[in-house]
Amino acid sequence: MLFLWLSREGSISGIEPIRKIVRDFVIENYPVVTGTAILGHRVDQPACFTLGKVEKELGLRQERLIHMLSELSPISWDAANPPTYVTRDQVQLLRGRIGDIVPLVRAGQIIGCSYHFVTTFIAAGMIKRRRDAANKTYLYRSDLEAFVKPVNELPLAAENPTQVSIYDVSRSIKRSVSQIYECFLKNRLSSACRMSEKFGIDALLLDPDEVRDMLVLPHQESDLRLFEATRRLRINTRTLQFLIKAGYLRVYKAANPNTKTFRHYIKVDDVRKFERNFSTLGSLRDEFGQISHGGICAKIRVLGIHPIYAKDGISTIYHRKDAERAIRTIEAKNMNIR
Repeated sequence: MLFLWLSREGSISGIEPIRKIVRDFVIENYPVVTGTAILGHRVDQPACFTLGKVEKELGLRQERLIHMLSELSPISWDAANPPTYVTRDQVQLLRGRIGDIVPLVRAGQIIGCSYHFVTTFIAAGMIKRRRDAANKTYLYRSDLEAFVKPVNELPLAAENPTQVSIYDVSRSIKRSVSQIYECFLKNRLSSACRMSEKFGIDALLLDPDEVRDMLVLPHQESDLRLFEATRRLRINTRTLQFLIKAGYLRVYKAANPNTKTFRHYIKVDDVRKFERNFSTLGSLRDEFGQISHGGICAKIRVLGIHPIYAKDGISTIYHRKDAERAIRTIEAKNMNIR
């Protein structure tokens, strides 16, 4: 009734401010067709639109439109009584959101990897997966660009880099690409750089040793602390570091179950494999009892057996089969090596 009265009475003094208040209320709260006159004024920029108009303009099904609207304002959204109109601001947000939507099959083109690794990142919870009203999965471009941004900001690699791709690191240290990339995101890896001819995940270059050292692996009770490995193999610390760098022994960092502090461990399987193939001078010394290192080296050398490593402060190391043959020969000839 008020609206009808305001429409008819055009000569009453002081009525125009009331008309403006009512007109603004109608425009802001009800969908109006462009060009419609409201209380004597043409509306060229409606503030609200019907769902049908927005569906047609944006090319969306009503179910998906309503689902996307609920994502824009999840706190105030009432699923039982969804609104019958869409505001101008919501339409602008919907336009941006539609342009941000990326199907799973195209995500790899944005982060620079194959579809397989996209799915592994999603499974690891590193990329958030969205679903529409029809339960169709999609991703947001903004999420993907933020995910790969740290790689794009890395310095370019040198001409002949010593670092290798994330995939080579994965094969080297037997950890998944998603675990390694998570390690890269959480830690400041000094070795990280990128290739100029690739982009995203494919361009990432890392040092396997640095990644291995940064990854926290579950501690196996049978594995050895560093000092335990040197004591068991009868070698010094420098030799242990040499064997690790040469790939004979693998070291990893794990939290102590009691103190929660991090410690370095050597895989016991690697120690056993090394013992099957090699003998250190210290272990040979234990075989013969308390004898001098020089004495046993001299006797073995007489038999034509030479160590594979014996320089720069590294403990003397022999092939185990050669050392055992020397031991049998010494025992057979009853050679005095004490």
